[in-house]
Amino acid sequence: TMATREFHSSAGVGILHEATAVDDCEAIKLLKAAHGVVFAKTNVPEFAASWVTCNYKNGCAMNPHGAKYSTGGSSGGSASVVASYVAPVAFTEDTGGSTRHPAAQNGNFGYDPSRNRYPNSG
Repeated sequence: TMATREFHSSAGVGILHEATAVDDCEAIKLLKAAHGVVFAKTNVPEFAASWVTCNYKNGCAMNPHGAKYSTGGSSGGSASVVASYVAPVAFTEDTGGSTRHPAAQNGNFGYDPSRNRYPNSG
């Protein structure tokens, strides 16, 4: 749910589906300063607060290992994209395991850096 100028930043909330951020969040600014490229945003549950990655506007993210498996919640869309080899890495937020759990459910590795290592605003 990181704010990006190039893509809608809705936090999975239907009424915010067309919302666009005024500026990139600080972590995305750091990524771009290091010549990183943001080429997509993935599905998240409403307010990134669920154990499954589904929302009313975009439906559910799919686990590439089979439809009977969940992608996990919050960052499940990002975990699915990496497991599908669409992207080599995904830049996510880990609140209560919301990066690490979906990563594991999709056969990936999720990393949660030490608090305050990277900016968390935006």
